Amino acid sequence: MPSVVDNWIDVIRGFHPLYALTKSVRVHSASESNAKVGRVGKLDSNGLWTAGPGTGSEVPMIILPENTVGQGWQSSDLFYTGLPEGMRHVLVGLAGYECQTTEYDTAQTYNVNSVLTATANGLLTTAGAAMHSSWVCGIVSYAQVGEGINFFVGTTGSAGQNVFRKSVLTFYTYFHPKTA
Repeated sequence: MPSVVDNWIDVIRGFHPLYALTKSVRVHSASESNAKVGRVGKLDSNGLWTAGPGTGSEVPMIILPENTVGQGWQSSDLFYTGLPEGMRHVLVGLAGYECQTTEYDTAQTYNVNSVLTATANGLLTTAGAAMHSSWVCGIVSYAQVGEGINFFVGTTGSAGQNVFRKSVLTFYTYFHPKTA
C-alpha cells in the first residue's frame, strides 16, 4: 500500500499561509487518477484542474497536501482541510516559491537553471522543455534537502531526498506561456 508521503510537495521558500497564492479547484474526472499531491496541471476552459502542460497561457496549478502541518509552512488545518470530494487545494505556480516535489520524471537529467514543463500525467520534466516553444512551469534550483539538513543522502545534481527519505526535485515555480 502506498504511503501518504509517496506523492509530496514541500514549499520551502516564499510561502506564508495567510498570503499564499492558492486556490481550491474541482478536478476534471479524466484527471482524477493523476490528481496527486505535487502534480502539475492547469485549469481547462470550464475551470477544472486537468493534469499536464498547457498549450498556451494556462497558469500552472500544483496540487497541495490536504493537511500541511509539518511541512515547514507552519500552517494549520484551518487552511487546508475539509474540501468536498473531487476538489483539491493548489498552489498557483506563477513565481515566488521554491519547492521540493516527489513528482518528477526520474528518467530525465536535471541541472541547475534547466527549465521544466509537465508530462501528460503531471510530472515535472526537462524533456521537451524550452522557453517559448513549450509551456514552462518551473526552473530547477539546486539540491537542497530538508532546509539544508542533508541527513540521508549525498546529493548530486538537483535531485536529493526529503525528510521522508523520498527522492525530490528542488525547483522554483515560474511560468512562461508557450508562444511559438
